[in-house]
Amino acid sequence: MLCVVFFPSCREPDWRQWKLYTGYDSEPHFLLRAMGLMKPRKPVAEGEMSEKTARSFYLACGCVFILIAFVGIRHFAGIPEVLPDLLESLGN
Repeated sequence: MLCVVFFPSCREPDWRQWKLYTGYDSEPHFLLRAMGLMKPRKPVAEGEMSEKTARSFYLACGCVFILIAFVGIRHFAGIPEVLPDLLESLGN
């Protein structure tokens, strides 16, 4: 996601499009859709973001994912030791 923000050559032609799906499908139909035996669900709403909004969204999501990964690495691997473990207090 961060490459899309900083390097325009990584962007596909439809990188700004979004779709909204609602409802929860409790049955495992993903295999039937993958084999082509069932049609995929249709989106409730769809559109295209402006370039500035799309870049901001990708940047925010990329930073959140990196932060989650960093906290997870610090918590489970124990490195680097100089940084506080944010998940340590949850175990008590």
